Amino acid sequence: MANADLLMARLLKRLLLLSILLPGIGLGAAIESPDLAEPAIRIEEQNGMLVMDVAYRVPVPPRAAWAVLTDFEHMPDFVPNLASSKVLQRNGKIVVVEQKGSMRLGMLPIHYESTRQIDIAPYQSIRSHTLSGDTRLESVMVLTPAGGDTLLSYHATAASDLPLPNSLVGSYLSGMLESQFKAMRQEMLRRSQTADPAIEDSPPRPAPQAAAGALAKAAAAPPVRPVPGQGGPEAKKARAPIKKRPG
Repeated sequence: MANADLLMARLLKRLLLLSILLPGIGLGAAIESPDLAEPAIRIEEQNGMLVMDVAYRVPVPPRAAWAVLTDFEHMPDFVPNLASSKVLQRNGKIVVVEQKGSMRLGMLPIHYESTRQIDIAPYQSIRSHTLSGDTRLESVMVLTPAGGDTLLSYHATAASDLPLPNSLVGSYLSGMLESQFKAMRQEMLRRSQTADPAIEDSPPRPAPQAAAGALAKAAAAPPVRPVPGQGGPEAKKARAPIKKRPG
């Protein structure tokens, strides 16, 4: 019985690693849904790989959705089963993130961790691939404007060497993906309700370094002083010519 519990724990750990949501490949061939008010999920086995597709429409603009999907440091606050999420490296549009989490199977704790490289195209897509961990996962999240909403299209592929029926694997992953997408949607709505609507669609602000440089140049510039004899604005008023008295 102990061996069976241990085997099931290991299998669930693999499943959890497969479904961990570090956004990451556009929507697959077709997930048909009229409004996508609920996550539309499809999981299949293709050529020995698990293929997962999710489509979900969230009632926030792309910038609001993007802010949540790329808030790696605070993901444990709103993603189920995620205990920690750390940014190990940032280099332009490439981010390396380490995530750790845990869950319980009865009295048996299950721990997992994964390190991934994230390639971001701001407000458009987030690609991810595993650098280290128990499961290889390639994924991408694509954001598409839909009126005032955003269509999230998620596609992932992973090794499917689990000795379990595909129906069981698919059912388990489907439930986990649904709960994670709904949790992220809830966080998007929460932030949108507390944010200034005028800021959501405003252009990106200049980088702090550029702003600091501009301030430094302004401070170093010599003050502008009036030219002697010209005075202020009133001195610029037209004056009547002085008439000379006859000698």
